[in-house]
Amino acid sequence: MLEVAGRIERPISAYLQAKVGFAGILEVPPRYTYVCQPADISWNKPLKARLRAQWIECLRSQLVEYRAGEIRRKKQQVQLQHEIDRARKELVQKKADIEVERLRALLTEEPFVLTPPNRVDITEWISTSWGDLSIETIVSGFAKVGILTYTRVAEAMPTDDAAS
Repeated sequence: MLEVAGRIERPISAYLQAKVGFAGILEVPPRYTYVCQPADISWNKPLKARLRAQWIECLRSQLVEYRAGEIRRKKQQVQLQHEIDRARKELVQKKADIEVERLRALLTEEPFVLTPPNRVDITEWISTSWGDLSIETIVSGFAKVGILTYTRVAEAMPTDDAAS
């Protein structure tokens, strides 16, 4: 049983020791409980690394898609420039200016816009990342904390029906 910054009163500690039979009371200083958490000790780092890898893959795929569109945009820009040159040569000045203005309006820059992942994607990432963790990794967190072999049976709580 952990006593976190004196939060468990002595009578409660005595009751838990008597009832559960676990004699080890450890005092944990404030803001230091993370040391005793199985997740912090064992599986948080690999889980977060897998999530980060999926996020980076999402970013990469968006950049690849943008770069593929960049080639298409360059071809379109070259084609529009040829049409502008043709309009300047073949049309009268006033009509050429109007046509060039119309063609230049088609030359728009498309900046990269990051699309954030939706909830379904994030949920899938979490599910996949959690599923990729081995049982040994999860169990080792409990073993390092020392609570792997400590099991207890839950007591049945009296209900209102039993009292009447």
